[in-house]
Amino acid sequence: MADAKYNLHPVEGEGDAGFFDYVAAHNKKWSTPTPELEAIFEKYGRPKPWLPSRKRLDLGRKGTAANAKRFMQTPFVKQTLSSIPGPDCSTQERTIRTGSSGIDIPVRIYTPGSRPMGRPVIIMAHQGGFCTGDLNSEEFICRLLCRSVGMIVIDVAYRLVPEHSLHDSRDDVYDVIEWTSKNGASLGGDLGKGFLIGGVSAGGIHTLNALYRARDNKLHPAITGVFIACTGVPTELQDATQSWSFLPEKLPSAKQNEFAPFSEKATNLCYGELADARVDDPEMTVLYRADHSKLPPLYYQTAGMDLFRDGALYWQHLYRKSGNLCRTEIYPGVPHLWWLFYSQLSVTKKWANDVVLGVRWVLQQGQNDTVKSQL
Repeated sequence: MADAKYNLHPVEGEGDAGFFDYVAAHNKKWSTPTPELEAIFEKYGRPKPWLPSRKRLDLGRKGTAANAKRFMQTPFVKQTLSSIPGPDCSTQERTIRTGSSGIDIPVRIYTPGSRPMGRPVIIMAHQGGFCTGDLNSEEFICRLLCRSVGMIVIDVAYRLVPEHSLHDSRDDVYDVIEWTSKNGASLGGDLGKGFLIGGVSAGGIHTLNALYRARDNKLHPAITGVFIACTGVPTELQDATQSWSFLPEKLPSAKQNEFAPFSEKATNLCYGELADARVDDPEMTVLYRADHSKLPPLYYQTAGMDLFRDGALYWQHLYRKSGNLCRTEIYPGVPHLWWLFYSQLSVTKKWANDVVLGVRWVLQQGQNDTVKSQL
């Protein structure tokens, strides 16, 4: 018998026409590079896609690590972090042993330098296509939230594919969330002030799956908010035996942004092969979820040139339609994870400020039973 929590054949819902009209009116603008970015492309050329494979994976992981290190040395990062008043945050690297897998999961914990006790907590999951990334991948966001919002940040180094299964890496993120629900106070956290989860790109997919899992498992205390950056919600999936596509004529970004930098379709297909991803895996896209109700406030950042931009926007529409609070930020004319590669763009400063304001907004919100669906 099929699991009632999932619907592997979703269809367009009633009352969605206004959303699709909105996408139709704006999608070309979202996918057109900004003049600043176009000037960079003209001067240096467009970046070539990376096609990950088992043979090239070590090189890819080194490249991801080098990009994270380079980004932390950019003028943008140095100026942004140095402008935040007050002491720097402290960091601690440790492992967390969880019940479900019995393994030690590496984490890095960022704690505010002043009054470290009684703080809200957020658990972050990093980018990297499920196959790359580590505790340095989201260092900037972690430091930004710790210092500007005053949060304890727990960054998770989940197990990577292909050495481990996609299910293993999902479990790692959820297990740290569950551990925090029981042990957050031991870190100086006060989950009553905020118990948030967050993720970037692939890490955001794990975060969204954990969100539904926590609701279904009646995790206590409950998650109070979510922060997602540049996580596409797939509207196309493909494996060795089958393929799936959802409303391509109304959600055009999968075709429109097929060759956009850093989230090319070819790159994503390679990620799927490394992860042994299957179309019939119910956790491959949150569009498979049958019930989007009773979920906490969400802040979601979406890049206009992202491959699965429209899937993310449509899912957020369903989120609101189900009675949840959701705040959406769309960044027209920039690609997936642009801040890592083009930190000099003027929109990047806005993005960092939005991270702070958006997470503060999530912390300030309560559940609302009657929220009208709107972008």
